[in-house]
Amino acid sequence: MEEIIDLSKNKLITHKLNKNRVNLSGQNSLEVLEMDPWKLIDHRRFDIVAKYIYAWFKEKDLKSTWGKEIYDNHLWVFNQYDEDDGFRKKGINAFIKSFDVTLESVKENGFNDSISLIPISKNNSPLDGAHRLTATLLYNQKVKVVRLEQGDVNYNYEFFKSRGLLPKWCDAIAYEYCKLKRNTFIVTVFPNSTYVKEEVKELLRKYGNVFYEKEVDLNKKGVSNLLSQYWKEKELVVYPQEEYRESNLLHVFIFETNDDIGYRRLMEVIQSEVGMSLSNSQEETIRLAQVFLNRNTIHFLNNACPIRNQLFEDAFEQYKKILNGQKKSDNFCLVSDAVRTIYGVNDSIKLVYIYRETHNCDAIHNLLKRGFHKSLNSAYEESIDDIIYNPENHFYYQGMKVATLKIAKKIKKDSNNYVDWFAVLLESIGKSLYSFDKEMIKYNIIKKSKILRLKFGAFRMKSLQVIKRW
Repeated sequence: MEEIIDLSKNKLITHKLNKNRVNLSGQNSLEVLEMDPWKLIDHRRFDIVAKYIYAWFKEKDLKSTWGKEIYDNHLWVFNQYDEDDGFRKKGINAFIKSFDVTLESVKENGFNDSISLIPISKNNSPLDGAHRLTATLLYNQKVKVVRLEQGDVNYNYEFFKSRGLLPKWCDAIAYEYCKLKRNTFIVTVFPNSTYVKEEVKELLRKYGNVFYEKEVDLNKKGVSNLLSQYWKEKELVVYPQEEYRESNLLHVFIFETNDDIGYRRLMEVIQSEVGMSLSNSQEETIRLAQVFLNRNTIHFLNNACPIRNQLFEDAFEQYKKILNGQKKSDNFCLVSDAVRTIYGVNDSIKLVYIYRETHNCDAIHNLLKRGFHKSLNSAYEESIDDIIYNPENHFYYQGMKVATLKIAKKIKKDSNNYVDWFAVLLESIGKSLYSFDKEMIKYNIIKKSKILRLKFGAFRMKSLQVIKRW
């Protein structure tokens, strides 16, 4: 419910808005509204979720640079660290310092409407104040806004993708959105679908909005693993085994709607079509997002031959049940022999896990009580947060985090099978990661060259100003 706060004079409002970002011409009257910030976040502000990830990492004091990495690079492609709002923040450090101050202020005092307000479009899209809005999301605070007769801004995933934001960061942003918003769903389009990509997007926009889309390439083994682990018997018919190819290109869409009737109509359409699937709950959406939006999970599907070890599967089911019951699975990650068994490299019944210390974590006591192997936290304390919370260092297996083979190799150097499975590591992971490394190297070269040009340009302008004074 929006609460209208009566302010008689427009000047009391307009001086709290950034004139460089909004157009106040033609505004006869203004009023301040108090709103739930979650109602202002949708597909048009992909950037706010990137800011949220950084803020969450900072609030949790995680020993990982992943949150900062996403914030840094989304900001770089957005404005090259140069704010055009009149305050002239320049450089990533200036942005981080300013954002940290905002986070601390909102945490301690809530949203301070005596200093500023958030301008929104007539369709409730934020026009300015993304950092302040992010802080209210993180700390669950109401926000004061002013609705203007102004069109929307559209900083959606296509905007960031076209400016060069790498898929690994886009995927992480999209996954976080699925966790944050309950009304998100995943539409999976298999190669045997009669719909082409643009037709699917048109269909989805009829009933809601597309927050994100991507293509996922699975080989025959990848499709088999995907359907057996994530769809089971219920939906195996979406892509019959006889139609599996060496390369199977799936189109994945993250769809959002606030219209229950629209969702049901969309479900009816998709259920009547061959080769399409729509998630039916947030839980299922998150599980599928863990697959499609994590490149390590895709690698696992395409390369793993999970051993059917009943003792291991029974132990894993207990592990999963305990963590899901306590809602703590995000803070745990399987390592060591469990990684290799899940991949099919060896056949072990050991489940060794790492975890991040949390208050009153009954899950740890329940795991120890049932005989699970004691956590190895003390062996690699410095990197534990990065393993658990940086998606580059883990994949998902039935909703549980599992360290990558590369990370497990570092942890388990004393394994008797070290030579054997290190060879498997090189064969299975080397080629796939090489392309990602090339992509990252290219991105960094372009970014650094642009930064150097900007610095040289700034130095040249200052030099010319000095010469003119002489």
